[in-house]
Amino acid sequence: KKEYKEMITRLYDEAIACYEAGGIKLTKCQGDDCIPQKIGYLQGRKGFDMFYDLNSGYADNLTALNKAVEMSGNNTEYIVFEPLANILVYQFGKDKATKEELVAAHANLNEIADYNIENSEKYSAYYESAQARMNAKFDEVANDIFDCEYFKKKWEPHYRADPDNYDNIKKIFNTLKNKGCADSDPLLSEIKGKYESWASKVNADKKAEFEANNP
Repeated sequence: KKEYKEMITRLYDEAIACYEAGGIKLTKCQGDDCIPQKIGYLQGRKGFDMFYDLNSGYADNLTALNKAVEMSGNNTEYIVFEPLANILVYQFGKDKATKEELVAAHANLNEIADYNIENSEKYSAYYESAQARMNAKFDEVANDIFDCEYFKKKWEPHYRADPDNYDNIKKIFNTLKNKGCADSDPLLSEIKGKYESWASKVNADKKAEFEANNP
């Protein structure tokens, strides 16, 4: 098995090297980005196999997956998202990846996913599903890496969908406050007004109940 794994990795590397050296020509290539995209595709497939089948070291695996995103851009395959998120979150927990690396990767990968969900008629659903699984992994460390803007973007749709759910408002208000959102922030200010009105009513009701039961 060890020899087969080494052979698979070597074949990927040799194919990539051939494209880089111009030894393989793409007959249907139009434009200067054909070769980089093909290399990015191979790096992504290599990284995917390294993660799921070859049990490769995370440092090398991360190099391949990052190279795939760098070379492919919006053409990055959806299969890259989940293994890349898994490795980054694991490495972050071991102090081998920085907060800044995770935030940058999260933004870049979501931008690629959103582009393909919007523009890829054939694979839109696959990108949407992969994006959800990727973001679920990033959510495991969200409190450690993201700031106010991330949580606003995440929670505002929940608030708008049910603006009079005061249990929800309380949760969102406390989350945004804990994440450093300023009191002057328009969303927090709006939620704060509703939260304080609700809290005042609850306190008044409790006081009235207490006074009625304790004349």
